[in-house]
Amino acid sequence: MDPMSAMHRDGVTARTVSLARLPSFGRRLVDLRERGDDPPRVWVLAGDDWRRRPHGAPMLAIRSHEDPRRLDWSIVRRIPVHVVGRGHPALSAVAGAIAWHGAPTVVHWLADEIDAWPDEPGRQQADVASIARGERVLARGVWPSWWSDALELDYADRLRAYCAELLARAEARAAGASLGEHVDVGDQRGGAL
Repeated sequence: MDPMSAMHRDGVTARTVSLARLPSFGRRLVDLRERGDDPPRVWVLAGDDWRRRPHGAPMLAIRSHEDPRRLDWSIVRRIPVHVVGRGHPALSAVAGAIAWHGAPTVVHWLADEIDAWPDEPGRQQADVASIARGERVLARGVWPSWWSDALELDYADRLRAYCAELLARAEARAAGASLGEHVDVGDQRGGAL
Protein backbone atom coordinates (compact mmCIF):
# COMPACT_ATOMS: atom_id res chain seq x y z
CA MET A 1 0.00 0.00 0.00
CA ASP A 2 1.24 3.46 -0.88
CA PRO A 3 1.15 5.50 2.34
CA MET A 4 0.50 8.66 0.32
CA SER A 5 -2.65 7.29 -1.24
CA ALA A 6 -5.81 9.26 -0.57
CA MET A 7 -7.10 6.46 1.63
CA HIS A 8 -4.19 6.94 4.00
CA ARG A 9 -4.06 10.71 3.60
CA ASP A 10 -7.70 10.81 4.70
CA GLY A 11 -7.17 8.29 7.49
CA VAL A 12 -9.42 5.73 5.82
CA THR A 13 -7.90 2.27 5.52
CA ALA A 14 -9.26 -1.23 5.31
CA ARG A 15 -8.50 -1.56 9.00
CA THR A 16 -10.59 1.49 9.98
CA VAL A 17 -13.56 0.71 7.76
CA SER A 18 -13.68 -3.01 8.54
CA LEU A 19 -14.92 -2.28 12.06
CA ALA A 20 -18.28 -1.12 10.71
CA ARG A 21 -20.49 -2.58 8.00
CA LEU A 22 -19.71 -1.36 4.50
CA PRO A 23 -22.41 -0.66 1.93
CA SER A 24 -22.82 -3.35 -0.72
CA PHE A 25 -19.83 -3.40 -3.11
CA GLY A 26 -17.86 -1.29 -0.59
CA ARG A 27 -14.95 -3.69 -0.40
CA ARG A 28 -14.20 -3.04 -4.10
CA LEU A 29 -13.93 0.70 -3.46
CA VAL A 30 -11.69 0.15 -0.43
CA ASP A 31 -9.38 -2.04 -2.54
CA LEU A 32 -9.32 0.54 -5.33
CA ARG A 33 -8.47 3.39 -2.97
CA GLU A 34 -5.83 1.40 -1.12
CA ARG A 35 -4.03 1.03 -4.46
CA GLY A 36 -4.02 4.84 -4.64
CA ASP A 37 -6.61 4.91 -7.41
CA ASP A 38 -9.22 7.47 -6.35
CA PRO A 39 -12.17 7.45 -8.74
CA PRO A 40 -13.52 10.76 -10.07
CA ARG A 41 -16.97 9.89 -8.65
CA VAL A 42 -18.89 7.09 -6.97
CA TRP A 43 -22.48 6.08 -7.70
CA VAL A 44 -24.72 4.83 -4.90
CA LEU A 45 -27.85 2.89 -5.90
CA ALA A 46 -30.48 3.36 -3.19
CA GLY A 47 -33.13 0.66 -3.40
CA ASP A 48 -33.47 -2.94 -4.50
CA ASP A 49 -33.07 -2.61 -8.27
CA TRP A 50 -29.39 -2.91 -9.10
CA ARG A 51 -29.79 -4.22 -12.66
CA ARG A 52 -28.78 -0.98 -14.39
CA ARG A 53 -25.33 -0.02 -13.21
CA PRO A 54 -23.06 2.90 -13.93
CA HIS A 55 -20.24 2.54 -16.40
CA GLY A 56 -16.77 3.91 -15.77
CA ALA A 57 -17.14 4.60 -12.05
CA PRO A 58 -17.38 2.49 -8.89
CA MET A 59 -20.79 1.67 -7.48
CA LEU A 60 -22.06 1.18 -3.94
CA ALA A 61 -25.59 0.12 -3.05
CA ILE A 62 -28.04 0.15 -0.16
CA ARG A 63 -31.21 -1.92 -0.05
CA SER A 64 -34.60 -0.41 0.77
CA HIS A 65 -34.77 -2.01 4.22
CA GLU A 66 -31.28 -0.84 5.28
CA ASP A 67 -30.75 2.12 7.58
CA PRO A 68 -28.08 4.37 5.98
CA ARG A 69 -26.85 5.51 9.41
CA ARG A 70 -25.73 1.95 10.20
CA LEU A 71 -23.32 1.77 7.27
CA ASP A 72 -19.78 3.09 7.07
CA TRP A 73 -19.72 5.70 4.31
CA SER A 74 -16.23 6.97 5.19
CA ILE A 75 -14.89 5.11 2.16
CA VAL A 76 -16.23 7.91 -0.07
CA ARG A 77 -14.29 10.64 1.76
CA ARG A 78 -13.23 13.40 -0.64
CA ILE A 79 -15.00 11.79 -3.61
CA PRO A 80 -18.08 13.25 -5.33
CA VAL A 81 -21.04 10.91 -4.79
CA HIS A 82 -24.14 10.52 -6.95
CA VAL A 83 -27.05 8.87 -5.13
CA VAL A 84 -29.53 7.29 -7.53
CA GLY A 85 -33.09 6.69 -6.35
CA ARG A 86 -34.14 3.12 -6.96
CA GLY A 87 -37.02 2.86 -4.52
CA HIS A 88 -35.36 3.52 -1.14
CA PRO A 89 -38.06 5.03 1.09
CA ALA A 90 -35.58 7.41 2.74
CA LEU A 91 -33.57 8.61 -0.25
CA SER A 92 -32.76 11.98 1.34
CA ALA A 93 -31.59 10.27 4.53
CA VAL A 94 -29.28 8.04 2.47
CA ALA A 95 -27.75 11.13 0.88
CA GLY A 96 -27.55 12.84 4.29
CA ALA A 97 -25.60 9.92 5.78
CA ILE A 98 -23.21 9.97 2.84
CA ALA A 99 -22.82 13.77 3.01
CA TRP A 100 -20.82 13.46 6.23
CA HIS A 101 -18.01 12.13 4.03
CA GLY A 102 -18.58 12.81 0.32
CA ALA A 103 -18.72 16.26 -1.19
CA PRO A 104 -20.43 17.08 -3.36
CA THR A 105 -23.28 14.63 -2.85
CA VAL A 106 -25.90 14.78 -5.59
CA VAL A 107 -29.29 13.04 -5.45
CA HIS A 108 -30.97 11.77 -8.63
CA TRP A 109 -34.68 10.90 -8.60
CA LEU A 110 -36.67 8.66 -10.91
CA ALA A 111 -33.57 7.12 -12.47
CA ASP A 112 -35.53 4.30 -14.09
CA GLU A 113 -38.42 6.37 -15.44
CA ILE A 114 -36.84 6.41 -18.89
CA ASP A 115 -33.93 4.43 -20.26
CA ALA A 116 -31.35 7.16 -19.63
CA TRP A 117 -28.62 7.24 -17.02
CA PRO A 118 -29.24 10.01 -14.47
CA ASP A 119 -26.39 12.29 -15.55
CA GLU A 120 -27.93 12.69 -18.98
CA PRO A 121 -29.85 15.90 -19.76
CA GLY A 122 -33.37 16.15 -18.42
CA ARG A 123 -32.84 14.11 -15.26
CA GLN A 124 -34.05 15.41 -11.90
CA GLN A 125 -31.16 16.03 -9.53
CA ALA A 126 -30.14 18.28 -6.65
CA ASP A 127 -27.27 18.71 -4.23
CA VAL A 128 -28.09 17.18 -0.84
CA ALA A 129 -27.55 20.48 0.99
CA SER A 130 -30.17 22.13 -1.22
CA ILE A 131 -32.61 19.36 -0.35
CA ALA A 132 -31.91 19.78 3.38
CA ARG A 133 -32.36 23.55 3.17
CA GLY A 134 -35.63 23.13 1.28
CA GLU A 135 -36.95 20.72 3.87
CA ARG A 136 -35.86 23.14 6.60
CA VAL A 137 -37.92 25.92 5.04
CA LEU A 138 -40.96 23.65 4.84
CA ALA A 139 -40.48 22.68 8.50
CA ARG A 140 -40.25 26.34 9.57
CA GLY A 141 -36.57 26.40 10.45
CA VAL A 142 -36.09 22.84 11.69
CA TRP A 143 -33.51 20.69 9.94
CA PRO A 144 -34.64 17.26 8.74
CA SER A 145 -33.51 14.46 11.07
CA TRP A 146 -30.69 13.51 8.70
CA TRP A 147 -29.10 17.01 8.61
CA SER A 148 -27.78 19.41 11.27
CA ASP A 149 -26.00 22.72 11.78
CA ALA A 150 -22.72 20.82 12.20
CA LEU A 151 -23.21 18.92 8.95
CA GLU A 152 -24.23 22.11 7.14
CA LEU A 153 -20.95 23.80 8.11
CA ASP A 154 -18.77 20.74 7.49
CA TYR A 155 -20.37 20.01 4.13
CA ALA A 156 -20.03 23.66 3.02
CA ASP A 157 -16.31 23.61 3.91
CA ARG A 158 -15.73 20.38 1.97
CA LEU A 159 -17.74 21.68 -1.00
CA ARG A 160 -15.66 24.89 -1.06
CA ALA A 161 -12.44 22.83 -0.95
CA TYR A 162 -13.72 20.62 -3.78
CA CYS A 163 -14.60 23.64 -5.93
CA ALA A 164 -11.24 25.30 -5.19
CA GLU A 165 -9.45 22.10 -6.26
CA LEU A 166 -11.44 22.01 -9.53
CA LEU A 167 -10.67 25.67 -10.18
CA ALA A 168 -6.95 25.17 -9.52
CA ARG A 169 -6.87 22.25 -11.96
CA ALA A 170 -8.72 24.24 -14.61
CA GLU A 171 -6.35 27.19 -14.18
CA ALA A 172 -3.33 24.86 -14.44
CA ARG A 173 -4.76 23.38 -17.64
CA ALA A 174 -5.42 26.83 -19.07
CA ALA A 175 -1.91 28.04 -18.17
CA GLY A 176 -0.35 24.97 -19.76
CA ALA A 177 -2.52 25.30 -22.86
CA SER A 178 -1.58 28.96 -23.32
CA LEU A 179 2.10 27.95 -23.28
CA GLY A 180 1.44 25.09 -25.68
CA GLU A 181 2.49 22.57 -23.05
CA HIS A 182 0.82 19.42 -21.84
CA VAL A 183 0.07 19.79 -18.15
CA ASP A 184 -0.91 16.77 -16.08
CA VAL A 185 -3.07 18.06 -13.25
CA GLY A 186 -4.31 14.77 -11.92
CA ASP A 187 -7.64 13.03 -12.26
CA GLN A 188 -10.84 14.88 -12.94
CA ARG A 189 -13.25 14.84 -10.04
CA GLY A 190 -15.96 16.43 -12.10
CA GLY A 191 -19.57 15.49 -12.23
CA ALA A 192 -22.71 17.45 -12.69
CA LEU A 193 -23.98 19.27 -9.64
